[in-house]
Amino acid sequence: EGAAPAVPVRSLLLVSGIYDLDPITRSFLQPEIGLTAEEVATWSPLSATPVPGPVVDVVAGADETPPFLAQGRAFADRLAAAGVEAGFAILPGENHMSIATALGTPGSALAQRLGRTIAASLSQ
Repeated sequence: EGAAPAVPVRSLLLVSGIYDLDPITRSFLQPEIGLTAEEVATWSPLSATPVPGPVVDVVAGADETPPFLAQGRAFADRLAAAGVEAGFAILPGENHMSIATALGTPGSALAQRLGRTIAASLSQ
C-alpha cells in the first residue's frame, strides 16, 4: 500500500460513476447497503477536496439516468475548478449497462479513450 506503482498513473478514466452517495440513502438500495451519513460524507468524491494529480476523463452514456449525467459533469467541473486537468464527455447511444460492454469492445469510442488513458501513463 505504501509503495509507488511501477508505472506512475498519469491519467484516469472514470466511467458512469456516482460521485455523491447521498441520494442513495433515499433510494431502494438503502435498506440493502445501509449507508450512514458519516459514510456518505467520507466516501463521496464530490464532497472531497480535490488534490493535484493525474488527468481525469469522466464519461457517461447519453442514455444514462439523470443522476449519472449530472454527477459526472459536476465532478469533472469540481476537479477542473481546483486546477486538475479534467473533462466530461457524454457517449452517444450508451446507457449504464451498454457502456460496460463498450469498454471492452475494440474500436469503440470508450475503448479508444481507455487506450489513450493507458498510453498517457506509459509515456515518459
